[in-house]
Amino acid sequence: MSRRQHAKQTFTSQRNADEQNATGEIDNPRYLFASFLTSLLIIAVPTSAFEPATTVFAIAGIGLSLYKYKWYWPTVFVVALIRFVFSAMFTYDNHEWLFLYWLLALSIFVMGKHTERQFQLVSRLLIGLTFLFATAWKVLSPEFRSGAFFEFAAATESRLTDAFSMMGLISKADVNANLHAITAMKSVNTPATFGLTEVSGLDGFWMFLTVATIIIEGAIAITFLAPLPRAKTWIRDAVLGTFAVGTYLLMPVLGFGQLLCILGYASSDLEEKKRKYVYVGLLVFIQATTLRDTVLSWLT
Repeated sequence: MSRRQHAKQTFTSQRNADEQNATGEIDNPRYLFASFLTSLLIIAVPTSAFEPATTVFAIAGIGLSLYKYKWYWPTVFVVALIRFVFSAMFTYDNHEWLFLYWLLALSIFVMGKHTERQFQLVSRLLIGLTFLFATAWKVLSPEFRSGAFFEFAAATESRLTDAFSMMGLISKADVNANLHAITAMKSVNTPATFGLTEVSGLDGFWMFLTVATIIIEGAIAITFLAPLPRAKTWIRDAVLGTFAVGTYLLMPVLGFGQLLCILGYASSDLEEKKRKYVYVGLLVFIQATTLRDTVLSWLT
């Protein structure tokens, strides 16, 4: 994009910001499509953070295009926050916390005179800071650095055990025994030791996943937090896309993965059409990873 085009885009974004405050209806393609995807996410991936009231708002938001109006996201945010404070404060997953921050970012954008570039910046910082803290935790955690995390998950986490069971690396009976042992340990409420049946012979694979995870998540943190030249900002899209394809093919996590894609779309410097193709494609891919086990069952 040339300097003249960039200046024109900045002027248009500022004009849109002025218009949204004058009419109460927002006319910004980046914001509108990100809002549409966010509402769709709330409906498609219900969790403790999203339901039931927020789901009703999301359905109305899409059906009546309510997300065009300034009051929409602040209302959804307040509803989600009330549910968080009174019923789910100690049960929220990491992606639900990020979802709350995203609702707050959408609310702040529509309630003030904020430009499209500021909307991009906030979206980029949400991704960058999320992966900065995620990478720091992994680097500082001996259990993760040793590969024990993936070894444990392969024996107890259904998103991994189902695939390994189909490949004959661990039996479903062993997985069930592992889960029963963990449940029994939790019920004792005292330190205890228990044995697990693990997927054997894959120590090198666990270490590969460990190192690869730290590298790719660190790369996301660096590229999204660093002030890259505009001609190089496509690197952010490439790194985030690589993470999404590699991570969620191995371990499908719909809510978090699709929320990251929405944030990626909102932060991207790609032109509008390319931006939609890239991130809608990633959203569809992540949704399709739910069919992974079905495909594996056919192959085995």
